[in-house]
Amino acid sequence: MKIENLDVEVVETILDECTNTKTNIEDINTNVVQRLHNDILSRVNGDLLSRFKTLLESNKSVRKTVRVTQIRTIRSPELSPAEDQFKTTSEENEHLKTESTVCETRSTSFNGSQPDKNLRYKLYPIDNLSKPCSALSRSRFPEVYLNIRRLEEGLIHDNYTHIMSILNGVRNEEQSSFTKATYQILCNQIKYSPYKLTKIATTAVQTGGTATFYEILAEVTILTLANLAKEKLWVLAYRLMKDFRIIFESKMEMYKLNAATVLLFAEIYLENKKAFDAFTLVKRTNIIYSNRHRWKVQSVKDDSSTRVEIIKLLLNTFCETHPHHGLALFDLIAEDQSKNFIPIGKKFVFALDYIM
Repeated sequence: MKIENLDVEVVETILDECTNTKTNIEDINTNVVQRLHNDILSRVNGDLLSRFKTLLESNKSVRKTVRVTQIRTIRSPELSPAEDQFKTTSEENEHLKTESTVCETRSTSFNGSQPDKNLRYKLYPIDNLSKPCSALSRSRFPEVYLNIRRLEEGLIHDNYTHIMSILNGVRNEEQSSFTKATYQILCNQIKYSPYKLTKIATTAVQTGGTATFYEILAEVTILTLANLAKEKLWVLAYRLMKDFRIIFESKMEMYKLNAATVLLFAEIYLENKKAFDAFTLVKRTNIIYSNRHRWKVQSVKDDSSTRVEIIKLLLNTFCETHPHHGLALFDLIAEDQSKNFIPIGKKFVFALDYIM
């Protein structure tokens, strides 16, 4: 789907995320808002658009322009348009006559001696280098690489029927390769990845998908959610998570969530002011309890420390918004830890300051 024809819902999601996080303002204005057709822009929520424009003007007023000296790269000078502003034609021609580019490099030897300032290396300009790849793997699995390339084309052009036909044909031994490839492709369009994943899932519901397909989709969705959380794109993460849970509700036996995923879901709920949903999730899976043996999902040792942070965030949220629920949660934590002979700790005791 072209930027000019984006769905109004997608545009509003991007603007909502931008106004909440106050990041990528100029980028979104240049690459999304200014490129939209007028009829689509006119259907965008007026209040949301007004808040974005106010944020944009505020950002422009405080932004400082810093002129950065251009640094020569390994590319030839005629391929670098930025240098044309600082070099005359004669200078460029003179440079092209030079047999090689000589770079003065300072280095420190392993024995700790002083760097040799006179050490010089010749660097030759190299243009249009192809991306590094494994020739051995491509020769052994040409069909896999060809299908991954077709998958990338399908994702770029929003051809979801084509994507489904490729992923439905993936064999078990190819699953890992396609999972990584799909995730890497979506990482290049992180703000549009929730929309694309939802479209793939919707198409799967309509046309049907193999067990391997659903496993790939689930794994890629969870990796994308983790990436969105890392970038603090909480609104996008919440919408994708809702769609994921609706679609996979009947397939949870096929793809069982582990503790790390449940805790990720809980964090997304909390960052979107959905404390009760987060509480319900950790309570239903028994992650509310400190003893990992009581949890109803698979876990590893590191999940315990993540659980402490999520429960602390949940407790603080309840104490600020619903003190009586905060007190009830604190009682549950105190009772649980006393049974396991684990001290409550100051981080939980301090939460009582909100309640008392």
